[in-house]
Amino acid sequence: MDSPARWAVSLTSGRLTLKDTSTGATAFAQVGIVQPGLFPASQCGPVTAAGLRVFPPNQTQSKRVPFPFTACSKTGPLYLKIMPVQ
Repeated sequence: MDSPARWAVSLTSGRLTLKDTSTGATAFAQVGIVQPGLFPASQCGPVTAAGLRVFPPNQTQSKRVPFPFTACSKTGPLYLKIMPVQ
């Protein structure tokens, strides 16, 4: 299994990019984050998330993508959607 360290992971304008630094292969996924302000604070429990945890292809260890954003801490409606990696 490949090392997760060989993957460069970034998030820009709702597009998650995973690049294999040893081969140059690149994969992308669209990320949608619902604005917590659309929900009552009592339902959402707004907090600041530090970023996203991403598992590169065929890996069991994650990489953290620093991307501070306001998120909901309570369960409920779908707050985050990530499309399949292409």
